[in-house]
Amino acid sequence: MSFKAKISNSKDYNYNTSPHIYSYKYSWINHFIHFILNAFMKKSMFPFISIGLFIVVIVLNNIQYNNNSTYLQDKVKNSVSESKDSTSPQNALLYFYDIIGINGFIKNGLVHILFFILTYTCLGLVEMNIGHINLVFFLIVILMFNFFVEGFQSAICENNLYDINKLENSPFCCGSFILFATLGFTLFIFQKHISDLYTKMYVWFIISCVWGGCVLYENYYTYGDQKTSKQKTCKLFFWNGFNYILGIFCALVLSK
Repeated sequence: MSFKAKISNSKDYNYNTSPHIYSYKYSWINHFIHFILNAFMKKSMFPFISIGLFIVVIVLNNIQYNNNSTYLQDKVKNSVSESKDSTSPQNALLYFYDIIGINGFIKNGLVHILFFILTYTCLGLVEMNIGHINLVFFLIVILMFNFFVEGFQSAICENNLYDINKLENSPFCCGSFILFATLGFTLFIFQKHISDLYTKMYVWFIISCVWGGCVLYENYYTYGDQKTSKQKTCKLFFWNGFNYILGIFCALVLSK
């Protein structure tokens, strides 16, 4: 009779609750949890900025969804003085609305909440790794890069050196800049904490595939309605894929 059979026939032994069986069945889960804790919990155990921002994003998207795609923007614009000599600090809200994507629910439906969950899960992992202050710095970098890259793209791909007021015609959708930057940041932390060379190479292969996926996403979704041209092909590499690489470089500098 085998050892397993002897155990199963014992009246005093609960086979299903055996710590050895639990270890056998769930050891990979324990290893994965241990890896996540070891890789990401460096500066904080509670990513309160990411959680708070996630709540704000969901609330603002609901407000837009229940009104219209320009509701919150119009509130800001209507509060601005028409005097040319006045200052308008409230206009900073428009940049905030644009970077977080307040029209995600309107454009993609309530299923877009899955997009936000992925975005702020990655952001939370980044926050636990680098700390709250560094996360704020990272978000500021993403914000500034968001409004730099379109002008840079236009200059390179369309030979247009004129200033672009992006907010004038912005769709305020859908928060992808935060997602792709944090995704690049998160994947870099993963590979950083892997010691096995072959596994590290596999993760870098995944990182490369995600970048390729960004380019394909631009081709079929962001610029899908544009005819194939040198300008379109050029643009594919200067939007979310470009931002994804920014996240990797930020991780190289900031990650623990």
